[in-house]
Amino acid sequence: MSQMHRRACIALAVWVPLLLPLVSAEAWADRFVGGAAHAPSGDDAGTGVGTGRGDGTWTSTPSQVEVPGAPRDVAVGGSSGVGGPALNLAVSIGSVSIHDPSRSTPARGSVAGHPGRDLPTTLWYPSSGGPWPLVVFAHGYNTNPGAYATLCSYVASQGYVVAAPALPGSRNDMPGTPTRDIPSQPLDLSAVIDSVLSQSASATSFLFGRVYTSRVGAMGHSDGAIAVAALAMNTATVDSRVRAA
Repeated sequence: MSQMHRRACIALAVWVPLLLPLVSAEAWADRFVGGAAHAPSGDDAGTGVGTGRGDGTWTSTPSQVEVPGAPRDVAVGGSSGVGGPALNLAVSIGSVSIHDPSRSTPARGSVAGHPGRDLPTTLWYPSSGGPWPLVVFAHGYNTNPGAYATLCSYVASQGYVVAAPALPGSRNDMPGTPTRDIPSQPLDLSAVIDSVLSQSASATSFLFGRVYTSRVGAMGHSDGAIAVAALAMNTATVDSRVRAA
């Protein structure tokens, strides 16, 4: 593993627990992989984005989603879904083009901003089987999802679909100077969740049937970790579909 990926893992391990609610490992696991299987509806179907879009307030209370009571046997990390042996599944890579016309892209140095936000998203996912839980990943400032390919591929090999959008303000592979538009990034992540869940329900998509729609998590590095924290805890941008972060 490269030095950068070691630093990314350290940042994820150290900063995310400080930013997010303190819950037991059992509670975290139950929120993400526990519970009886059920047909997607409401939040499960991808309609649980928070409605407030002002400055919002921060809370240490976990997202108000139903916490299933009984554990569900799911093929993630072993038969129980938690703490089992590494799966090391074969991983495939795909991409989707996502565009949000409702919000604008900021200026990047001398390059003017423009209406709409393009969110090209790279996906790593197990090559067979499913459905698998979804993890949306937010990259850091002045970089792009490709820099985290080793990390995202490993997570996917353990039984997850990982969706990593290139965030239009902070990515480093577009003209102009990257800018920190962190307040916009939680909504970028929600847009990605919308798209991936929709494509998992479409028979014409390579994601068809691959995503377990009621099992959604989020992770990020550096500025991306702040965006994930806002996705989980800020009332202006909270997405109640996210059960673990």
